[in-house]
Amino acid sequence: MRIGVITDTHLAPAGTEHFPWHTELQFETAAARYAGALRTLRRHGPDVLVVLGDLTHFGDGPSVKDFFDITVAEAFCPILLVPGNHDIPPSRDSLADAFDTLPTGRHRIVDAVRASLTASGIPIHGVGLTPGETEGEYAGTRIPAPDQFAVVLSHYPILTLEEECAAAGLQYAGDLINRADLERALHSSGCPTVAFTGHLHVRAAKASGNILQIAFGALIEAPFDVAYVDIERNTPDGPTVRVQQLAPATAARAALTDPTSSYSYGKEWTPTA
Repeated sequence: MRIGVITDTHLAPAGTEHFPWHTELQFETAAARYAGALRTLRRHGPDVLVVLGDLTHFGDGPSVKDFFDITVAEAFCPILLVPGNHDIPPSRDSLADAFDTLPTGRHRIVDAVRASLTASGIPIHGVGLTPGETEGEYAGTRIPAPDQFAVVLSHYPILTLEEECAAAGLQYAGDLINRADLERALHSSGCPTVAFTGHLHVRAAKASGNILQIAFGALIEAPFDVAYVDIERNTPDGPTVRVQQLAPATAARAALTDPTSSYSYGKEWTPTA
């Protein structure tokens, strides 16, 4: 199975000023860049495509509409979406309303939090977000404990990368307040699980027992990451995962691992040549 991956598109109203993060969030070209990313992935033929949250920067209705207009216009395969922290304010209803008013089309656009999808026999689950008591903090919604090989989509990391980002001199956007609970739940299943995450605007891979986490760089700032992941569940060496980044590696300041990496699963996930 091939999964196309985009994250942190951050569509925003016209006139939104650039914002510094690892480099600079470039809002005025965000919509065109998102449409271009979908066309780029189309050339690589994914079976399903995922967008890992922060679809918009302010969660405002017009930006949500722009995001869905582009998604509907460019859709070429099923597309699964999960929310990011930027998608929730000021109205938590904007995203839900957009899903409810989607036109019926040949290709499904799926709220992965409300409905799991199975592609090539592999279940794909989405982690939603609930605001915490402190402003800017979020808890992740629980997902069904996998009873077989599964893919989990989450805006926030399931395995923390705080120390790795600090060692690389990169800003860290924070973890879910119940991150450790989600990690324990996935560990307890014992099933090989691949978690796709965004939020941090970094490329990284981290393995812990049965969990392989692949973090993807943002589309809103350089190197404007677009990627696909090939997953083979049944090979002589067990499940294998190969990540192919399509943005130039030389531009990836916020990269903690090789942008093109392969992993296999025996009793745990390990890198392969």
